[in-house]
Parts: sequence; C-alpha cells; structure tokens
Amino acid sequence: MNARIDYALPDMGLTVALFSTNLFNKKYAQNSHPTALGLSSASNGGVLTALVREPRIWGVSLRKSFGAE
Repeated sequence: MNARIDYALPDMGLTVALFSTNLFNKKYAQNSHPTALGLSSASNGGVLTALVREPRIWGVSLRKSFGAE
C-alpha cells in the first residue's frame, strides 16, 4: 500500500507533499520458479531465483509552478 498527501499554496505556486511506498513495510519476494517457466531444476543447475521488493520508503516533495497552469 502506498500513500500520498498534498498541500497546495496556490498564491505562491507551491505544492508540498508527504509520501510513502510499502507503507506497512511488508517483506516479500516474488519467486521466479523454474517450473513456472517450463524448466526443470536440473536444467538450470538447481538454482532458484526471487525478486525481492523494496522496503518502506518515505519522503517529502516540493513542487513550484511558474506562470499559469
């Protein structure tokens, strides 16, 4: 789950935002199992791989607008 909250200051042309990805810091891996690809364990030397997802990330962003939008 990701989250973002923005606060606009239109007179100044500014937008401030707080954001987070992987809000609950869920740890998981997406398997690339060889049998799912039609391969046997023997054909790839018995090596299994997985794609590990990013940990929780949070931050602040500041956007400035110039002129009319």
